[in-house]
Amino acid sequence: MSLRLNINPLALRYLGKAQRPARLVLITLGTVVGAAGIACAVGQFFTHEIPFKGGEERALIQVSAPYGSLILGSTSSNGLLAYLEGHGDNGEEPSMRSRYVVRGTTGILNLTVGEDEGSLHQPLASTHRATSNLSLIGSGNNRYSDAGEVYHIGDGRDYSYAVSRASYAPSNTSTRLFLTKKLPLALDAEMGFGESELDLSGLWLQDLNLETGANQARVFVRSPNPGSMEKCSVSAGVGEFTMEGIGFLNTSKFDFNGGFGMYNLNFGGKLKKNLEANVSVGLGKLSVRVPPTSGRLQIIYDDGVFCSYNFAGIVKKRDGYATSVGFDQSNAPVLTLRITSGAGKVNVVYR
Repeated sequence: MSLRLNINPLALRYLGKAQRPARLVLITLGTVVGAAGIACAVGQFFTHEIPFKGGEERALIQVSAPYGSLILGSTSSNGLLAYLEGHGDNGEEPSMRSRYVVRGTTGILNLTVGEDEGSLHQPLASTHRATSNLSLIGSGNNRYSDAGEVYHIGDGRDYSYAVSRASYAPSNTSTRLFLTKKLPLALDAEMGFGESELDLSGLWLQDLNLETGANQARVFVRSPNPGSMEKCSVSAGVGEFTMEGIGFLNTSKFDFNGGFGMYNLNFGGKLKKNLEANVSVGLGKLSVRVPPTSGRLQIIYDDGVFCSYNFAGIVKKRDGYATSVGFDQSNAPVLTLRITSGAGKVNVVYR
C-alpha cells in the first residue's frame, strides 16, 4: 500500500509558520498508516483441511515448496489426511493450491505452496520418482498410476484454493503441513529457497524422497517408523542440511547426495535390519554420527587427495575400509556406509 501527499506552495508556507501542529499531524498520520500495515500483515492467516474421501488404505503425498518456509509434522485426527496453516508477511497473501483424488484404495495429494507468480497458472508438475508401489510416473498433463489408470490434471476443475492468489510475496511465505498417522504414506517433498523443518516422527512411511535447493533444512525422526521402507532418497543442494534419527526409518537403503554446503547425518535409532547408506558430497563438510546402540558399522570410502577423513570410535582396517570397534564380536544389524567426497572434510563418529 502506498500513500501520496500533494501539498501546494500555499500549504507549504502555512506549514512553515505552524511547524509544531504540522509535525503532530504527520506523526499521527504515520502512526495510523503503520498500524494499518500491522493489521494487514496479521490478518493474512489461513487454515485448510483435507479430509479423507473414504476407502483410502494408503496415500501418496507430493509437496512442492519452491519459496518460503515449510514446517511439516503429523496429526492424529481420524477424519483428516492433512491439515495446513500459514501466513504471508508484509501484508501479502500466501499462495497455496492442492489437488486430492482417490484412485482405487490410494489417496493422491498434490500440494504446492509458495510459488512464484509466473507459475501460478501452470499445471502441477509430475515430480515423484518411481521408487515404490505408491509412485506415479508420467509427463505433460497426464499422470499414470501403477495400476495403469490415466487421468488428466491441469484443467483447474478440481483444484481447491484456500486463499486468494491475487497477490503475495513468495519469499515471505510460511506454511505448516500436518499429515495423518493413520495411513501408510509415500512422501515426496521438494523444498527450494527458504528454511524448512520436517518432523517425521510418528508417520507411517513406506517411501521417502526429499529434495532441497538453496536453503537450510532440518529433518527429524524421533520414534520408530511403524512401517518398513525399501529406500529413502535425499538430495541436498546448496546450504546446510541436517537429518537426525535415520535409523528409526526402518529402511533397507539410504541414498544421500549433497552439492555444496554443510551436511549433518545422524543414524540414531536401533536398526531392525541391515542398512546400506550411500553418501556422496561434492564440496563442503560432511559430519556423520552413528550411536553404538544403532548397530555395527563398516565404512567404505574414497580417500582422495582433496578430501580429509577423521574417524572416532572406528578402526581402520585397510585403505578405504574401516569398521566400528568390536565389529567382529557382535551380531547386531550392520550399517554399511559408502562415502564419496569431491573436496572437503569428512568426520565420522561412532560413539
